[in-house]
Amino acid sequence: MDKEDEDIIMEEEEDEDEEVEEEEDEEEEEEEEEEKEEEMVEDEETEEPEEEEGEEEEKVVEEEEEEEEEEEEEKVETEELEQEMEEDKEEEEEETEEKEEEEEEEEEEEEEEEEEEEEEEEEEEEEEEEDEEIEVEKPITIETNKKDKKKDTAKKNNTNQKDKEKEEKYKNKDKEKKKEEKAKIKKKKEKEEKVEKEKEKEKEKEKEKEKEKEKEKEKEKEKEKEKEKEDETKKTNGNKNNNNSRRVLENGTIIFCEWREQQFIKCDIIEKRESELKNGTYDYYVHYHEFNRRLDEWVHESRMDFSRVIEKKQPVNSITTINSHGSSGSGGSGGGGGGGGGGGSGGSGENGITGGNKKQPPKRPSQKGSMVIDDDSKLSELEKEHEEITKVKNINVIEMGRYEIDTWYFSPYPEEFTKTDKLYLCEFCLKYMKKKTSLKRHALKCDLRHPPGNEIYRSGNISMFEVDGKRNRIYCQNLGLLAKLFLDHKTLYYDVEPFLFYIMTEYDDRGCHMVGYFSKEKESPDGNNLACILTLPPYQRKGFGKLLISFSYELSKKEGKVGTPEKPLSDLGLLSYRSYWTQVLLEILKNHKGNLSITDISNISAIRTEDVISTLQSLNLIRYWKGQHVIHITPKTLDDHLKIYAKQTSKIDPKCIHWVPPIVNVKKHR
Repeated sequence: MDKEDEDIIMEEEEDEDEEVEEEEDEEEEEEEEEEKEEEMVEDEETEEPEEEEGEEEEKVVEEEEEEEEEEEEEKVETEELEQEMEEDKEEEEEETEEKEEEEEEEEEEEEEEEEEEEEEEEEEEEEEEEDEEIEVEKPITIETNKKDKKKDTAKKNNTNQKDKEKEEKYKNKDKEKKKEEKAKIKKKKEKEEKVEKEKEKEKEKEKEKEKEKEKEKEKEKEKEKEKEKEDETKKTNGNKNNNNSRRVLENGTIIFCEWREQQFIKCDIIEKRESELKNGTYDYYVHYHEFNRRLDEWVHESRMDFSRVIEKKQPVNSITTINSHGSSGSGGSGGGGGGGGGGGSGGSGENGITGGNKKQPPKRPSQKGSMVIDDDSKLSELEKEHEEITKVKNINVIEMGRYEIDTWYFSPYPEEFTKTDKLYLCEFCLKYMKKKTSLKRHALKCDLRHPPGNEIYRSGNISMFEVDGKRNRIYCQNLGLLAKLFLDHKTLYYDVEPFLFYIMTEYDDRGCHMVGYFSKEKESPDGNNLACILTLPPYQRKGFGKLLISFSYELSKKEGKVGTPEKPLSDLGLLSYRSYWTQVLLEILKNHKGNLSITDISNISAIRTEDVISTLQSLNLIRYWKGQHVIHITPKTLDDHLKIYAKQTSKIDPKCIHWVPPIVNVKKHR
């Protein structure tokens, strides 16, 4: 082989090597590019949500900017419209001024014409007189006559030209006025069209806003649905756990039960029964620790948290000492019942809750060193039995007149009437029935349209009836049964004869509808002017309770006595009475001038001195100084306290009370 061939071969090998290296370099570059692209894709994937969030924020900002620009444009357009309206007003004022000026000019021209006519008439008269003088004195030459005739013709021509010019001016002015009126009408139409267009735009914007709100609501609903689904899943998981730890609970067990808004509250198991929803499960009657007994209810076991059960502590076997006052229970005393008379203590007129007061029998001394049970211990045992009997609500709902009312507490209606969920009452005679059809039949026969007693007060549509428990025994017993559904501390007795019942009603075309009532003893050795008070739930928080309390004190004033409700008062009863006492005492202090003692205030208001002192002490208006109670108050503090009661306008008018105190028969003893 020649050297040339070897060189060629070497060159070819070198070229091949270079091509291989280039291909390897290209492959490496491609791999690097692919890696970079993958990294870019990953970065884009991570950046996409951020970019989307940024884009959404930018969209929101842009939308807000667009809304602001639209609002600014609307403001500018409204300003322009206002300016145009002002210009139109100015133009109209100028036009009116021009019209007035033109009218003045026309009047002046008419006056000038009249003056010219008068001058012409005077000239003619003078000429005639001159002619007559000339005929008498000298003969008139022909030349002078010709000159005068020329002057007359010239004057007439001038007047005719002036008249024509004036007519042309008036015609031109009329044409201009018509043109201006047409232009004004066009402008008004254009403005009205602009206003209508703007209104349409505003309506469209409002529609768009409403659509946006609807979209937001739909989004919120979707979120709520998602939350509900999550809650359901949680509940199902919780129910599974509950099913695992589920067991039958005994009375007295403490457990956490689901309350509103998924809150779990500690409660006591009072009673249980087999559930009608699912076989093999139970419903429990529970009392929530944080709430009043009126919220006690039947609850299915699915609402119980069986993982949070607290067993009731077993009572310790020990000898318990008996209180000599027998104060273990609470309830109303006296009459007023249905199945009993109902005297509870005076209570809340607004909420219809009363405290109880037991009338204690005379105590017998107990022997030392022996377990002798006196009458007080028997009373306490009876109260405990009563509490156990009444702890479960036996009627859930009553229908009375226009209202369907949820009950609060147990009431001793006959058992055959407690097996239904709803009890039907006649709102006039208070008779109770199990079925709606029987109530309708009764309504056709019932002649009562007001309580069966004497109407002793009427002011506007409010009336008060006095019902004697001796004369209307069945009505008063039914009233007591109804009251017990809404009064916890109230014991019922069948003896209603010693009590008077005062029923407040609202009058309309159908009759007098019961609002509330209070009862009082015919002969009260303790000087009580009220035994039991109730405002029905549909009429609560409307001031009727305070009217009932006020009426009881007005009757005490008629009797010439100082009165007080039966003690002890419940917490809500004390609030209502304290509110009434405060208002009355502050009004007396404001209106009276001069010195006042507590006995004077008591005599004026018929409120007992103990109640006056306790009320003034609660307001920090009374101080004990040198062995005496002294009232210390300024006009400013009086006004500040009375501002609270400024809204309460309804009051009892003493002039509208037509009542004479009953004569009590006193037996003479030898």
